[in-house]
Amino acid sequence: MVDRAVFAISVGGNNVTERFNPILEQLSVSDKAGTTSDSCSITLDDSDGHIILPSIGDPISIMLGWNDAGVSAVFDGTIDTVRFNLSRGGGRTLTISGKGFDPKGKAKEPLEFHKDDASLKDFMSEAAGKSGLSFEAQGRLASIEREYWAAATESFIHLGQRIAREVGGQFKIRGKRAIMYEKNAGLSQSGAALTGVSAIAGVNLIQCDISPAYARPRFGTMRARWYDPKEAKWKEKTMQVQAHGPSSDATHTHRQTRYDESEAGDAATDNQKSSERERGGGSVTIVGDPAAQPEGTCMVIGTRPGIDGAYKIDAVEHKLSHGQGYETTLELKHPEGDAGTDGRSAG
Repeated sequence: MVDRAVFAISVGGNNVTERFNPILEQLSVSDKAGTTSDSCSITLDDSDGHIILPSIGDPISIMLGWNDAGVSAVFDGTIDTVRFNLSRGGGRTLTISGKGFDPKGKAKEPLEFHKDDASLKDFMSEAAGKSGLSFEAQGRLASIEREYWAAATESFIHLGQRIAREVGGQFKIRGKRAIMYEKNAGLSQSGAALTGVSAIAGVNLIQCDISPAYARPRFGTMRARWYDPKEAKWKEKTMQVQAHGPSSDATHTHRQTRYDESEAGDAATDNQKSSERERGGGSVTIVGDPAAQPEGTCMVIGTRPGIDGAYKIDAVEHKLSHGQGYETTLELKHPEGDAGTDGRSAG
């Protein structure tokens, strides 16, 4: 039997897979690491106008896969836009778009409160509760302690983004759950290790565009300053950036001074992780693979020396259409292993 791409879609709690199957023109799902919300778009042939118009805020879930292996969940969120289009020659279409969290909810409402002598997990959990959400922090992030945490007229979305930048984390809201997890750790948003995917020339690799080494984002040392009131002097915290490919003699200084040594260390760590992440990257398009997830590893194989190697997945886009079939495009960063190094002799 010929392997073919399959999907399963639920809208408003109803399975609409069979209804959508004969009229589906294109389906896409975008999932990015960090602060950007997951999104989806489903374009349907609406020539007869028989599709019941979905309601804004209805839950929507999408699964993708292949008929021999089954389907896996790639999106879970709510509908935020329904758009009808009519044109000569283009016919009538209905496009349903969704976000990974409800954009009508309280997550966008400004918060004003503070918490003393608390962990990141405790502070963000209280902030999430005020916004109608739950919060989870993975690994070392959960236990980070500060004397003072504050949300000063900023939404829960912006608060989570800011805190994540300060501590070397990634922040995401999915449905009613907010998650903060370590950058570059290769862990899923549940804290489990990701299995990763492969892009193999001649097998599943459709297209690639990769530069395994960038010069400008590279620094050798990350530096953050803080003021010690007991000694009445400025001090600094430094972190060495892991060398991979061409090294740099430049030192990056965090723009803002931090409250104490702990905060300075968190800031330097985040800058270190960001520099390592941005040292190279590109994109690959492979035969559709629902296992691809941001922060997972993509092994590029069979292209050429210096390009083959391991890369961190920064963003995933799944596309399914009658014309193109099922393809997955990965935005890659943080080259590792042999990526960026051609060990062959020039002679």
